[in-house]
Amino acid sequence: VLSRAIEEDVELLFGRSITRLEENANAVLVTFSDGRQREFALVFGCDGNRSNTRRLVFGDGEQFTYFMGGYFYLKVVPNVGLLAANKSEVFSVPGRMAMLNGYDDRTDIGFGFRTIGQIEYDHRDKEQQRRLIHDHFDGLAWKVPDMLASAGNDDDFYFDRISQIRMPAWSRGRVALVGDAGYCVSPLAGFGGSMAIIGAGRLADALARHPADHTAAFREYEEGLRPFVEQVQQRAATDGLQMMFPADEAELAERDRKLATGDIGL
Repeated sequence: VLSRAIEEDVELLFGRSITRLEENANAVLVTFSDGRQREFALVFGCDGNRSNTRRLVFGDGEQFTYFMGGYFYLKVVPNVGLLAANKSEVFSVPGRMAMLNGYDDRTDIGFGFRTIGQIEYDHRDKEQQRRLIHDHFDGLAWKVPDMLASAGNDDDFYFDRISQIRMPAWSRGRVALVGDAGYCVSPLAGFGGSMAIIGAGRLADALARHPADHTAAFREYEEGLRPFVEQVQQRAATDGLQMMFPADEAELAERDRKLATGDIGL
């Protein structure tokens, strides 16, 4: 939808990444993975919580990663009869969660599990990630066996640690970060795409108000949006984690009580 809206006005380049960013007084010299170089007045990193742009400008991304104590898997499959359309179901045992969201023509299959520390794994190795899900969910009851079978063995799924990006600043020089690259709120917030669009809109508005001063625009963008981002991040790190991934029987009972009374903080 978004690419169709801009395709007549914006040059789109696919199949390459940025390997180097060099700022001068008036522009940023960008070196691409195919060796070509281009100059741009401003550069915006909108490339996710493992942002390459962030790494090139601010350094090792791990220093800005706040690990929340778990991992999440999501796969969209054709409607396979696991549940009715327009319905969601969640199955929980301490430290593990299986989730289904039903639509007219598809079903979301979700798994999540808590860990004390981070797991060593290759975030590009899909086979290894499938093994992690089976290691944590094989043998569980409810609809879990059918969910695992429906997920299949292809690589079209999302798996990652549950984490947030917390940075002291979202811009440096002529480079600014938007969405997960600068302030990922984590899947537990359920707000990632919305936050990215909100951030892009706020940044565009700030640039329109300060067309000749990107420093002022970046400052206005961050000062205006940061309180909201931090509020969403804090809620996800507390209520969101306990709601979706109760760690023990006490948290599970409290989660069920909140669901029963409608006290879910949304």
